Amino acid sequence: MFPRILELGPITLHSYGFLLALAYMLAITVAAQLGVRKGIPKQRTWDIGLVVIVSALVGAKILLVLTDLESFLNWPARLFTLEFWQAGGVYYGGFLGAVIGSAWYVNRFPDMQFWK
Repeated sequence: MFPRILELGPITLHSYGFLLALAYMLAITVAAQLGVRKGIPKQRTWDIGLVVIVSALVGAKILLVLTDLESFLNWPARLFTLEFWQAGGVYYGGFLGAVIGSAWYVNRFPDMQFWK
């Protein structure tokens, strides 16, 4: 795989990030189509998809900090470095964040059912 798809001066489009974003969009599009068959409005599916993506990113970063807490306590400014923001995070923190975010969203709307 090519690591970079496009480079325009200081802006670089990396293939991994591009394909990951494309996969998210495709997955939410398919979920929205399948949700319509179950009586779930498309907008709700897109909304919960966005909530899941954001909460997964936040959960992954939180668990990244918690798993290396001593290092972050010794050097708190590390939270504001480019290295920290380029790091992906901890996978299962992202999973837990996504589950918590989706449960929060579903509980906001009484007509939605979690397993549906």
